[in-house]
Amino acid sequence: MRPARAVGALAAGTVAVLLLTACGDDDAEGDAAPAAADSGAGVNLTVEAHDIGFDRDAYAVASGPVDIDYQQQGSLPHSLVIEEASGGYVGGFRLDVGDAESDRGTVDLPPGEYILYCDVPGHRDAGMEADLQVG
Repeated sequence: MRPARAVGALAAGTVAVLLLTACGDDDAEGDAAPAAADSGAGVNLTVEAHDIGFDRDAYAVASGPVDIDYQQQGSLPHSLVIEEASGGYVGGFRLDVGDAESDRGTVDLPPGEYILYCDVPGHRDAGMEADLQVG
């Protein structure tokens, strides 16, 4: 009967160690996740470039810093620029995809209406533009 008690004690000890280890891992992951969320890290908007067009006709994001991930889904080189609906240009912001599968950038946008478009010659005229509502 002694060996059975030893096996039982060993099993109970193993379960206790596993539970403590699992709790420790959860705490470590839990501490890291809120820090990333609190820092504002992440993509607010993903736009796909197809030949020839974007994956959507309209997008919407919250105002402030907007992280944009521009994904190449076609074979032609494409750009992504932002124009204010009133005709002004959001200067300094441009993403490019060609052989690269994606490009990423951050732009600070106040509330308003904007137009995303590809400024590669002929692409906008062919319909490569979309509305962007910033609220």
